Amino acid sequence: MNERHAIWKAAAEHFDRLIDLAPADRADALDALELPDEVLSWLERMLEAHDQPEPLLIDREVTSLARGVLGDGSGPSDWPDYSGQDFGPWRAREEIGRGGMGVVYRGRRADGQFDMPVAIKVLAPARGDRSSVQLSRRELEVLAELRHPAIAGLLDGGSRPDGVAYVVMELVDGRPIDELARDEELGLPARVRLVEQVAEAVAWCHRHLVVHGDIKPSNVLVDSSGRVRLLDFGIASRLTEGDAAGDETLGPAWCSPGCCAPERLRGAAPSVAEDVFALGALLYQLLSGQGIRDSRELTRWILTREAPPAPPLASRSAKAAGRHDRARELRGDLDAICRRCLRDDPEDRYASADALAHDLRAWLEQRPVAAREGGTAYRLGRWVSRNRWLAATASLGLAGLVLGLVLALWQADRARSAQAEAEAALRTTEASLARVSALRDFLVDLFLSADPGRAPGELPSTAAILELGAERALSNPSLAEDERFELLLTLGEVHRGLNRPPRARDLLEAALETIDRRPDLGPLARARALRQLAWLDIMQRDMDAGLERHRQARALAEAGADEELAVQLGAEAAFLHFMRGDLPAARGEIDATTRRLEALEASPASIVHSVMNARGMILDQVGDRARSLAAFERSAEAARQVWGPGSRRELVVRNNAGRVALKEGEFQLARREYLDIIDAYRRLHEGQPTEFEAAAMSHLAQAELGLGHFEEAYQIMDRAYVLWAEAIEAPDAVSGAGASRRSGDREFMRALLGSWVHYRSRRIEAADQRLSGILELESISDEPGADPDNLTRAFVLAAATACRLGRLEQGLARLQTATDRIAASALADPRHRAELAEARAWCLERQGRIDEALAEARAGLALLEPGWILQKVELSLLLMELLDTVGEGAEIDAICSSSGSEIDALGLANDHPVRGWLLESGCATARSRLVSEP
Repeated sequence: MNERHAIWKAAAEHFDRLIDLAPADRADALDALELPDEVLSWLERMLEAHDQPEPLLIDREVTSLARGVLGDGSGPSDWPDYSGQDFGPWRAREEIGRGGMGVVYRGRRADGQFDMPVAIKVLAPARGDRSSVQLSRRELEVLAELRHPAIAGLLDGGSRPDGVAYVVMELVDGRPIDELARDEELGLPARVRLVEQVAEAVAWCHRHLVVHGDIKPSNVLVDSSGRVRLLDFGIASRLTEGDAAGDETLGPAWCSPGCCAPERLRGAAPSVAEDVFALGALLYQLLSGQGIRDSRELTRWILTREAPPAPPLASRSAKAAGRHDRARELRGDLDAICRRCLRDDPEDRYASADALAHDLRAWLEQRPVAAREGGTAYRLGRWVSRNRWLAATASLGLAGLVLGLVLALWQADRARSAQAEAEAALRTTEASLARVSALRDFLVDLFLSADPGRAPGELPSTAAILELGAERALSNPSLAEDERFELLLTLGEVHRGLNRPPRARDLLEAALETIDRRPDLGPLARARALRQLAWLDIMQRDMDAGLERHRQARALAEAGADEELAVQLGAEAAFLHFMRGDLPAARGEIDATTRRLEALEASPASIVHSVMNARGMILDQVGDRARSLAAFERSAEAARQVWGPGSRRELVVRNNAGRVALKEGEFQLARREYLDIIDAYRRLHEGQPTEFEAAAMSHLAQAELGLGHFEEAYQIMDRAYVLWAEAIEAPDAVSGAGASRRSGDREFMRALLGSWVHYRSRRIEAADQRLSGILELESISDEPGADPDNLTRAFVLAAATACRLGRLEQGLARLQTATDRIAASALADPRHRAELAEARAWCLERQGRIDEALAEARAGLALLEPGWILQKVELSLLLMELLDTVGEGAEIDAICSSSGSEIDALGLANDHPVRGWLLESGCATARSRLVSEP
């Protein structure tokens, strides 16, 4: 026991007794005690904090004292005043906050380069194992990887010669979340929305393999626009093996006892489960006005190291504080949400911050919350609460059962729940009994009739249900025409999504025929059917027919004044422009569609998902990366609202966002994200191979390639296409639009991507051999569903390998074929156009046409993003070789230097192959840079 612990123990022995005394009696009791000055000082500080009306003052005081007891004795009160001192190019001004790990100053740029307000967090000088430099470096590393609107952005950081570490962040003009809620007298929905924002930001951190470790009210500010900003990642840890998550410096001395989880109080490292607990503690305080632990429990923990007991229900805590109205509002769902977060066993809490955010949104939208675990009556009550106007209409039952049908086709257990909920709703809507009964019977009959020979209790396969459903929808005479239309349209969409084009076309064309028989179904019904047929045409590469159908559908939606459908179709039109390589038209269309979306009174989350995903892809392609990532994040959030955390739609958006990280050269971040996405796909589809997982693996291979892990990249890419082949050949394949490719094209794609990985790792002979293993490239163009852009890329790569290996005649022939194909199509991706310029440069160099080769090499380099570093270095090496031929030594030195700077900016390892490539090329002027620590 250290000296401070002994002082604390002596003070704590009197604390519990003294806080029960009246102020006058307490003063007499203190006077009667004969205590050392140090013990009396600590005891008076604790008693003073306990008497304050602000409940967290006691927590903050205990936190400060705990660090003295359990840590090294240093604390902000011991540190000098740094006002007016410089930290790198920044100057601290006045102090604006203090915490257990440092003092925060308002500051500004000190070197005159530009002027901007910042927050400078100053940590204690290094002391042994508890080095503030180490903690500062941890925070810098974590914040450098986290770019999110709800996280205060990192600007700079490091340590001064005197050992004082510092972190410079954007200055957030806001108030602590608890103070704002109290001062503004926010209602429960507003408080829940704030915590939902925090949970979303924390979930985003978790998806990027970072846990915060110290979530508490003072670390969450709310700015003037009402947006939360999460601060203080000084003890954040990465969720990766071998990280400092187990470092003893992050034990109980570095958490806030009033908010952290029981396992953390026992000395465990920060974790996802602890962040969920801390979010629950934050929610509990905002809702009830009380902390989850009182001063007695906190002092007893420091004395005995026994974790405090679970807090009472939030409603009881509010009632004990005299807030009877608030207590009534908290009973039920909100009590259950808090209780789920704050359970002692981490396994009993929410599995993720995403799951907590989902439940908070469910409460705000009057939907059932998972923490409540209510039965049918509870779910029905929630349904009626949010659909009172609809509950009295006949269309209620129809909507419920159509939804039940879609869910049944995807997941039998969800279908049974949806059916049970629809049947309960049916009892309250007698006016629609006949119609709902017909649809219900249709659905039940599908389950009972499919595969009559299957074993008792075994659920029918998706394929069996789909086929029987299609037959019944087409031929059942008892169905009303409007019911038949909805079923045909739904089944057609499902068949299209599962890549069954012939059956999908039969069903969708039958839906159109139903409208011809019943014109009263209206133009909007025709628009919906035309939209599905348009995408079916596009999937089968009949682009002209698809575009015309889509144009007709959009015109009908506009004429029918269905603004939601019009917005959806507008987003799709923008995406179609994007697919055709017309980026200006795509940008104009998506901007106009976004404005219409924002003008909707209540934008359905499913439409927000579609619009923002298209917007993210288009903005990424035009180079607006910040807005692209924001759009992807909003799309993913909307997907979570509609389909739940970890849905396929959310993962597709995350996959798209990961491509932005690849283009920016954030290879480690992209690698972690794609590993997480692949794992999520495997959980979602229970190990069944899917094209979605294969696509994520191909992007993981690109991340490994960027990191210089060439062999790993090749193996992952090859595995991706084996997986893709397994996926499209599975009887119940869960596939995307790419599943239209079959045998020959599958082998073609496998060879193309394998060749590309070899080529980018400078294994030119291996790349050439891989390409030559494909049957005559021209024959692939006749393969049903062959992708013309990928075929063009194959010719480009074949031209480059042939020319580099000295087969000039063959290379020029391939290059001419590629050029002719490009003239008839559009390769929108700049990297692919840079590949063409690179191939031309190599072939021109082999012909001795140096000036033309120089022009092509420069044009290719100008097209490349920071993340395509392998291609950039390869083109730079070719450019230097060409310049050496014409005697331009000065420009060669400039290229060496700029290449070294780009490699450093990406943080590539010292042993990364591209450093060696440049050194081997004779970049002597850049040698010190190329071998320096990045």
